[in-house]
Amino acid sequence: MSQSDVMPLSAASIRSNACTPEVFEGDKLCDLTRIFEPQTQMVIAPFDDESWSPEAMWGRMAREGRLAVMTLDGKPNREDLDDAFRVCSALGRLLSNLSEVFATLVGAQEVGIRWMWTCRPSCPRFHEDKVAIRAIYNHCGPGTEWVPSQYVDREYLGHKSGGLDDEVSGLLLDSSQIREVASGTLSVFKGKVWEDNPGLPIVHRSPPRSGTFRFVATLDLLD
Repeated sequence: MSQSDVMPLSAASIRSNACTPEVFEGDKLCDLTRIFEPQTQMVIAPFDDESWSPEAMWGRMAREGRLAVMTLDGKPNREDLDDAFRVCSALGRLLSNLSEVFATLVGAQEVGIRWMWTCRPSCPRFHEDKVAIRAIYNHCGPGTEWVPSQYVDREYLGHKSGGLDDEVSGLLLDSSQIREVASGTLSVFKGKVWEDNPGLPIVHRSPPRSGTFRFVATLDLLD
């Protein structure tokens, strides 16, 4: 699949050719409550945070949430330490804000959050989430990819693909219908465990393109 096969979900493109009865794209954060409408399987809303940039973490905040402070001659560099604490403080505010939004939306006292600054896909195959509800925040870089249900043959999900790539396994009825969530958005998905769901969860995956870094955070309910 070439990069041109993927439709970026800008605010304009989703309204013109990506909106379906199962997916709603809003222009304000409170639109996330549309996820509770029976037919809605996914909601996308803007969540911009320009006060923090993952590029500032490179060399200091390592991938997948580990701190690495650069040193000179085996001693901590004070300037790097100051930068690291500043970046961690901004990152903490971002994660706190995301957690508050998701917890308020689902009425939970606690939520779990994972974040990655990576150029490798964490979930490279199209799949349905085996949870009740999940939120994914795409801060920068390639966004989460998804496909409208009418272009998916779910018989080829998981091991039923026979180990073939999604694009050739029979899963995708039209690979040109792969959509990409835009940066600076928070997406909320219903999963397979959502009770009394009259529809089917949106099939999605991490962007398979390598070499381009992305920052993504995933929020889940805690059992």
